[in-house]
Amino acid sequence: MAEIFDLSGTAASNTARFPENMQFRNVNDSARELEAMIARNALDHNGSVTSGGSANAYTVTPNRTIASYSDKLTMVFTANHSNSGAPTLNISSLGAKAIVGPSGAALISGDIVSGAIVSVVYDLANDWFQLLSQRAATPVASGTSSKVGDVVLTLDTTVRAGRIRLGESTQTFDPVAYPELSAWLVGNSSPWGANTLPSAAGYFLRFAATTSSVDTSGARTAGSTQADQNKAHTHGPGTLAGTTSTNGAHTHLYGNAGNNIAGGSGNSVNDASYGGSFSTSSAGSHSHTVSITSGTTASDGSDEARVKNVAMHADIIASATTSNADIYAVNGLAMTFDTGTAAADPGAGRLRFNNATLASATAFYISETGYFGEDIADLLGTWDDSTSTVKGTLKIYKVGAPANFAAYSLTGSMTDSGAYRSGSLTYVDGAGTFANGDPIGVQFTRTGDKGEQGAAGGGISWTWDTSTTDADPGTGDIRANNATTASITEFYVSTTDADAVDETDWLDSLDDSTNTIKGTLQLVKSSNPSVFSVFQVTGVTTASGYRKIAVTYVSGPGGFSAADGITLVFSRSGDVGPTGTTGDAGTNGADGTDPGFLYTFSTTTTDADPGAGVLRANNADLSSATALYIDDSDRNGNGHEATILGWDDVSNATLRGQLLISRPSDGAQVVYNITGASTDNSGYVALAVTYSSGATSFADAAPISVQFIPSGNDGAGAVDSVYGRTGAVVAANSDYDITQVDFSATDRIAGRITAGAGLAEELTAAQVRTLINVADGATANTGDLVASNNLSDVDNAGTVRTNLGLAIGSDVEAYDADTLKADTADVLTAGFAGTPHNAGTKTTGTFTPDEASGNLQYAVNGGAHTLAPPTNNCSIVLQYTNDGSAGTITTSGFTKVNGDSLTTVNGDDFMLFITKNNSLSVLTVVALQ
Repeated sequence: MAEIFDLSGTAASNTARFPENMQFRNVNDSARELEAMIARNALDHNGSVTSGGSANAYTVTPNRTIASYSDKLTMVFTANHSNSGAPTLNISSLGAKAIVGPSGAALISGDIVSGAIVSVVYDLANDWFQLLSQRAATPVASGTSSKVGDVVLTLDTTVRAGRIRLGESTQTFDPVAYPELSAWLVGNSSPWGANTLPSAAGYFLRFAATTSSVDTSGARTAGSTQADQNKAHTHGPGTLAGTTSTNGAHTHLYGNAGNNIAGGSGNSVNDASYGGSFSTSSAGSHSHTVSITSGTTASDGSDEARVKNVAMHADIIASATTSNADIYAVNGLAMTFDTGTAAADPGAGRLRFNNATLASATAFYISETGYFGEDIADLLGTWDDSTSTVKGTLKIYKVGAPANFAAYSLTGSMTDSGAYRSGSLTYVDGAGTFANGDPIGVQFTRTGDKGEQGAAGGGISWTWDTSTTDADPGTGDIRANNATTASITEFYVSTTDADAVDETDWLDSLDDSTNTIKGTLQLVKSSNPSVFSVFQVTGVTTASGYRKIAVTYVSGPGGFSAADGITLVFSRSGDVGPTGTTGDAGTNGADGTDPGFLYTFSTTTTDADPGAGVLRANNADLSSATALYIDDSDRNGNGHEATILGWDDVSNATLRGQLLISRPSDGAQVVYNITGASTDNSGYVALAVTYSSGATSFADAAPISVQFIPSGNDGAGAVDSVYGRTGAVVAANSDYDITQVDFSATDRIAGRITAGAGLAEELTAAQVRTLINVADGATANTGDLVASNNLSDVDNAGTVRTNLGLAIGSDVEAYDADTLKADTADVLTAGFAGTPHNAGTKTTGTFTPDEASGNLQYAVNGGAHTLAPPTNNCSIVLQYTNDGSAGTITTSGFTKVNGDSLTTVNGDDFMLFITKNNSLSVLTVVALQ
């Protein structure tokens, strides 16, 4: 089945549904299939498809037929569950593919939440689906939102919704209130204990290291703390202050070291033999060693070592959706829900309905100012621009809980009330509730403009019921009396169609025609026009709540299933016309291979060139047609303009001739009298006709053959005498009226034996013998007619003709050397029409065509049987048609079999060309579908 993505961007390339010169009756079916393609595509992109699967696996069964993944294939679905890890998507069981973010990064837990509308596109190069819709657990943009587990530094004195403030010590939280945070902790192995958060207040921030190269304590867990300490260290050079003991006298020792001994005040001792000690004064220069055993340094603060710092709060995101709800909407306009119901301004950035119960709301009121203070008046003004009755679909959902939503059809024009706008709604679907002040996303999907008015539809819709019981099938349903299409003889149709319209009068009119066949009823599967069946209607019977339609199967594969939409198309047969004058039986001609000029019938009734090889009538009811329009060339390209224009040349004021139109497929024929002059138009000829007998309708594009049988020309002048042996016998026109001869008994001849002029008399056998000079009881005449010598006593043939009153060309045909003889070789210069022989339905055994039945034959394949060559040397053209019981045809005895294969498909047609010559035989098969 074709879909929109199979169509070409070049209009001329899209010929599958709308080929050039397509049949008019197929236009509505093609248009409906195109509408179905559009609908399937729309349904696959509006979120109405709900996914299946569980955990991180999502499955989707689309409305479109998707045979394989193709690049840029898109799908929009409503998620049936939230993901807990990297998700996958499997469309139409074609295989699971990863769903990734725009950069190709894997999605994280909570990026897809239950009830959210998810939009994806397939990337063939990377063999994955890229997420187009917003990720619920991932920030919209850097700095605007965070995910669960992120720590936010803030100056807020009040903790915002969806966050928990970290304190001086570890703390626990309620996992029911914060399920996302609980799941996040579990995913990180709960390093501080189940549902427990680390401390942060009072601590300097230190980034956790994974090795001991920087942090000598080794790898650190985020959130772990350390006590304060000072690392071992040294101080550089500086001045230390201290005191020594009181200055005191002290003694210097000396020895005998020479003649000079230094003395005080620069004196010296020059006694080389002197030794002993001296005392110095208390104020003498000297140095001391100072030892410090304990002490303190100076202080400029209190009881902690620190660097310059600023105090901030550390809040952990416990619920991303709640935490971020006030700054973004996942899709659409960011607004706030207002529970008021008055028809008034709901306030900047707010939307309300006219009923507190969402399913009962019929109007809405939305501010012309968005949540962020932006002016959205012009945007709102476009919501009613569609020319369709339903302007579009309005959907709202709660941010952070998209499973809470309400969807409506916008059914009228928007009203501008200054600071807000309002519109009429029809509830479509929804779930959950909204509280006053809830953050919401507002989405509007505009309906396309209403298309141009299409051609009138070709039928009425019912729904197929597989039961075969003669009973009311139920409102809007139709059933048949047999499960096999070709065996159906009666339909049981509810008087109410599938659109809840009472069709009683229409059903009762199906047998109004005075024709035995009331019309043709075609059943078509609405979603697939290739599934159809055609029947002839022969009567309608009234039953309570339904009608019984008696039918005869014609063609079509059928094959309807339970609940299939079925379109009924009925073509009425014309009433039976007055009985025409019976003409004299003509002489049977020899069977020919060409049944006449070969054309194709068109159901169009316009007076215009029907196209090469096409014939049409000026009325769909052939019995009511008064003109035929025939192209100058037949369907094989042979030109016949001069011949066709000669069909009105016969000088017969009443009837120029008869036109026989045959349908070779089943032998159906219609006969017209050509009663007036033909009109030579550009490319075609218009024939003035009067319906004589035969079929009242042919199917569009049906192959037909056209044969013309001319009438005799009107005689010249009036008949005023009859010539006999003894000369002229004059009879006035008014007296010589053959219609006045009324024979009273058999063995009579009209003539006149009474003397004098007068009307023809009924002569007895004796009177006839008297007239021709034959005595009673004699076997020969006594005058000029000598039987014994075959008139050899007459001077010549001319005298014989004269005596008998016979004139060549008027009383007897002239000798024609072109007369063909079966046992004489000759050249055939003209074609002969043939009547196909009905060989019947073949269900078993062996079928051996007989040339004695004609060289054109047709048969029905009604069961498995064998086909053998004819007994005598001949050529036979045999048409085969499969019915609902068609079986395998086996060939036997043919020297050579070639061409197409014979099938058993109901309704298939084949043309078989058989030639047997000198014991060798050839069969060629041509399939006609």
